[in-house]
Amino acid sequence: MSDIDLLSRLHPGLQRHVKEQRWTLSNIQRAAIPVILEGHDCIIEAPTADGKTEAFLFPALTRAAEASEDEGVRVLYIAPLRALLNDIEIRGEAYAKMCNLQAFKWHGDVNQKKKVAQLRTAPHLLLTTPESLEAILLRKAEWPRFLGALMTVIIDEAHNFALGDRGHHLLSLLQRLEAGTGCRPQLIGASATVGNPDKMLRWLSGPGRKPGRTIRVSGTPPKRDYEVRLFDQDAEGKETPPDQLYDRA
Repeated sequence: MSDIDLLSRLHPGLQRHVKEQRWTLSNIQRAAIPVILEGHDCIIEAPTADGKTEAFLFPALTRAAEASEDEGVRVLYIAPLRALLNDIEIRGEAYAKMCNLQAFKWHGDVNQKKKVAQLRTAPHLLLTTPESLEAILLRKAEWPRFLGALMTVIIDEAHNFALGDRGHHLLSLLQRLEAGTGCRPQLIGASATVGNPDKMLRWLSGPGRKPGRTIRVSGTPPKRDYEVRLFDQDAEGKETPPDQLYDRA
């Protein structure tokens, strides 16, 4: 499928953005977008800075925008760290807005009043951590309505969860979510490094689901500039100007 044909399947707002930015789709985007649009569970593996975020958010938000008007979160993005949520928040909100959708970041540092407001009018894209998801399930009686329209769950940096205690915790939360809402959302795991993606896919999907897809591409690592700093402890003192504390090589 050509890039033009592939882009035509995305939400018009995202199509305009790609054209305005003059982006060329990356290999992982070409491979992942059609699979996710078709609703398959999948593991996405590609090098850092290869466009994985757009590879899963673009099709997930497109599907959410095409869904019915049922109230509730449609795309649930789960990250292992608050810092990752903070990093992706701006893009997530912008991409959601391009699809006429709303996004919200939910973790322990977010104002409680804002969280209460979101419970009344659920965002279409919810960015959170497993611990914050557990807090919602334990403390918010209205969570079955809040998460009742869920279509897609995205687990970023999935290798941080797989086969560890935190991973078992996350899977139990997803099982409780399915039991409480009756929905069986599409599951997407994303990572830059997975030694055994097929095994991770089996771990993520669990029994009783249709076989998912492993989407794995190689890429050229991004170029990096390095600066080597040599510190001379003997020459340093309290009065040494900051720009003289090291030599550059």
